[in-house]
Amino acid sequence: MRRLGGLLLALWATGVQAHSWYPRDCCSGHDCAVVLSVKVLGDGTLVVRTQHGEAHVPATLPRRDSPDGQMHACINSLGTLLCVFYPPAI
Repeated sequence: MRRLGGLLLALWATGVQAHSWYPRDCCSGHDCAVVLSVKVLGDGTLVVRTQHGEAHVPATLPRRDSPDGQMHACINSLGTLLCVFYPPAI
């Protein structure tokens, strides 16, 4: 039981750290996640999917740099894309 408690605490702490760098203007602590897939439509529009859903990335949405080298997107419970973080290579 003690080992399970330690494992749960480690997983919880990792989740908190994953959200520690997301700015408040686009994440309320649960909207942001690593992008699981990206589709490019015929007109060049990106469609990103995270554990929170799928959303189109408008061309006017400001680019934000991802400090961990992964692509992240913040999609709220209404399915609205709040922001996207791009790794340096994209």
